[in-house]
Amino acid sequence: MKKLLVNACLAALLLALCACQHASGPASSSGASLNSAIQSKARVFDLTDSSGFTKVGIMSAYDPETRSFWWRPTPFIASPDMLESYFERCKFHVVGKRVVSFCVRGNEVVINHTSVYADSIDHGLDDAQAKLQRTPGLLMDYHEARDHSFDLQRKAGVDMNTPAGVPPTVVRSVRRAGDLWELDVTCGCGDAIIILNKDLDFIGFKRP
Repeated sequence: MKKLLVNACLAALLLALCACQHASGPASSSGASLNSAIQSKARVFDLTDSSGFTKVGIMSAYDPETRSFWWRPTPFIASPDMLESYFERCKFHVVGKRVVSFCVRGNEVVINHTSVYADSIDHGLDDAQAKLQRTPGLLMDYHEARDHSFDLQRKAGVDMNTPAGVPPTVVRSVRRAGDLWELDVTCGCGDAIIILNKDLDFIGFKRP
């Protein structure tokens, strides 16, 4: 049962996520972001719940211009470095003055939003950590109303799953194309462009 729970939590990591600033706090990490202005940071701390202590990670992104702060909790994380591979697979972009994350997990395209604002990425992380400590149930249930995902195989009839040992799908870039959005993705199964409408819903797929 514990193994299944850990596997489920690791899979949940792929529903979110990029990087830029060196960290502070209980334990933190940083990497490279899509937009040079967007900062991101990971933090790990001990959360006490009914079963005792749990190592919890927070993935976060912040746009200083709009003060939009994006975060997602991730359970069972030993160190911030464990989050880096997930950061590298996804990209952040500011959409309508709010940070949005774009990630592809196999055939599932996941788009996660935020409605949170903060004075800085550190203040946002502090508030997120305090919220989790007050309400541990958010660890497995935190989401935003506009979060959504879709199955690429059902929508476009293509299979982006990769077998074991083959590099997973990575979102290389996100760009605005008139009223549309384009996600450049790559994996062992080949490069592709996923096209979204202004509401970030799927409308097309093409090979470059």
